[in-house]
Amino acid sequence: MVIVPPHKFACGGGFVSWLDRLPPVGGTMKSHEEDLLSICKCIIIDAAAKCYTDKVSYERDIKTIISRLNNEGLSFLTITLPNFGKDFEKCLSYGLVTSTSFSGWKKVRHLPAFLQGFVRLVFSAETGGILDDPDISAVEGVRQIAYAFKKLSIQCTPKRESLAMSGFQEVECFLSSAMLPRDTNLFSQISDLLWNNVLGYFLDHQDIVPRHGPGQTAEHISGNRKYTSRTWHERLEPFFPSDLCMIASYSQLMYDSNGIQDLQFRTVEQEQPVRIVSVPKTQKGPRIIAIEPVCMQYTQQGLSSLIIEKIEASELTGGHINFTDQSINQRLALSASKDQLYATIDLSEASDRVPLSLVTLMLDSTPNFRDAILSCRSNAAQMPSGLVLNLKKFASMGSALCFPICAMYYYTVILTALFGKHKLPVTFDNIIKMSSNVYIYGDDIIIPTDEVVTVWKL
Repeated sequence: MVIVPPHKFACGGGFVSWLDRLPPVGGTMKSHEEDLLSICKCIIIDAAAKCYTDKVSYERDIKTIISRLNNEGLSFLTITLPNFGKDFEKCLSYGLVTSTSFSGWKKVRHLPAFLQGFVRLVFSAETGGILDDPDISAVEGVRQIAYAFKKLSIQCTPKRESLAMSGFQEVECFLSSAMLPRDTNLFSQISDLLWNNVLGYFLDHQDIVPRHGPGQTAEHISGNRKYTSRTWHERLEPFFPSDLCMIASYSQLMYDSNGIQDLQFRTVEQEQPVRIVSVPKTQKGPRIIAIEPVCMQYTQQGLSSLIIEKIEASELTGGHINFTDQSINQRLALSASKDQLYATIDLSEASDRVPLSLVTLMLDSTPNFRDAILSCRSNAAQMPSGLVLNLKKFASMGSALCFPICAMYYYTVILTALFGKHKLPVTFDNIIKMSSNVYIYGDDIIIPTDEVVTVWKL
């Protein structure tokens, strides 16, 4: 986003002198908030110039922002305004400003008083219905104002941080009842046919090339120091033999005089748990991730690459489960916003809601592959408080296997719902038929709109 100085707008420079006449910012506002307010003012004036919103209206909007920023702090910009934007988009989808829209905002007739100069160019103040010829520039302006600060990279409040960590623990309590018993048999049938065809040719460790990723590790080992790590988990040995996997290159063998002679094997009981941390996402809540031990991250990366290669090449999944090309989902989402034929399913903490029990069941028909995955999956997680949890989820964000297994799991769940609805026998051809309009990129799921209720019920 390029912020153009107010005096450069087509309205002739009057904005500069008007900005100087704005009421002073309250004494409780910090300098950082003042800087963001200045940017916000420029965004509003820029948007107003594009759709010729009247001066009185956007003057009032800026005064409202100043007042609420003084009273509420940054959360007004990072949480309250984005919520306004979500309500606005829902109204666009409905074609109507409903009585429950813009809760907490003062209304003038059917429309919110805030940003009314923009909103009334899109919706009728008398009926709340969308206009026959809504102003696209006004839609753009509302969205830019509402979402400008949504992903501001700042730390959440301690309270929101604590709530996110509590939520991580609470998810563990619900995973034992992840699927109703009547659905499990169908889920298993679909999994057996689907994943045996896609991944059934997995042979042994020779198919996997481990590699280190760029991320942090549970032991606080980073960069090239990962190659000199001398800790190995015993349960990795059947699929990732240490004598083959621990030497990454010939040069390492030449210059590392110790080789693997001082390698320390750890039993399951001795394994270091993943380290749970939070990273900034939005001020509404942080992103919770799990930082894996070096040897687990190393082996996960190699296995993840193999999974992605096989899934993208398979007739049953290629083009429908995507990892390297997000454009398919992007194009469908764009077209769906016009014709409503497809819908996007947005799952909260999607990766944390993939139960280990169902992943194990999903891969029962490929025991070699299943056991390789389980061998490099961390069993426990250490919370910032020091509490260690035995994980019921397959893995959290941070594991290199999280993204592919999450996509595989939700693909299988969706097919289970569709087969159940249409009462079809589980065959190769029917899987191709039922998956023809299912598209997954990680936890970004797109399905036909008329199938949403079916999938959601499962």
